[in-house]
Amino acid sequence: MSGRRCSGGFRAARYSAGFLLLVLGSCATTGGIAPFKTAPLFGMVYQDDGTPAAGVEVFIDGHGGVYTDAGGRFVKEALTAGPHRVETRAEGFEPTTREVAFRNRTEVVHVRLMALAALEERACREITTGGYARARSLVGRCLLVEPERPGALFLMAVIEIASGNRDEAVSILTRIEDQGLVVPTVTQLDALSGNDDTQSGDPLRREELK
Repeated sequence: MSGRRCSGGFRAARYSAGFLLLVLGSCATTGGIAPFKTAPLFGMVYQDDGTPAAGVEVFIDGHGGVYTDAGGRFVKEALTAGPHRVETRAEGFEPTTREVAFRNRTEVVHVRLMALAALEERACREITTGGYARARSLVGRCLLVEPERPGALFLMAVIEIASGNRDEAVSILTRIEDQGLVVPTVTQLDALSGNDDTQSGDPLRREELK
């Protein structure tokens, strides 16, 4: 009786091992792990708040012409296996660059974009709490993308006033004025930055410079 049990146990173990090999063999040839020459590369592009980003141009190894749809999805057909550089560009957003290995034909690239307006809002919050160094970094990121962006220039002028760089603030305000926009006086910026308890006239609202 015990011999029969041992024999049955041996056969069960043998069948289990065979099933495991079958599963492993299946995994090696499915799920995009098997070698391939070309395949579509799929991707999703989101804004910083998690909403899909439509109309974003996607560049693969420097070549554009691929755009995200209303759901933030894009596909690059017949892309060769191996490493590629994926970049995104859209008006009002920071550009992004990332390297993709593309060894798996089922790979999906996820890209998160940062809106320049969101950077400005964060800079505003930093300014109100005295975080001028952080605010300068955030505004600097905006100006790297759009050097003459009025809202970002205005915030930088406020930062310069708060840092005691009045001449630099005046220079920045002149750049805004050259765009045909009304700019605040240095005295008004003093009030906004907390350097002065007085205020001549109404301070310029940042929204007017967007």
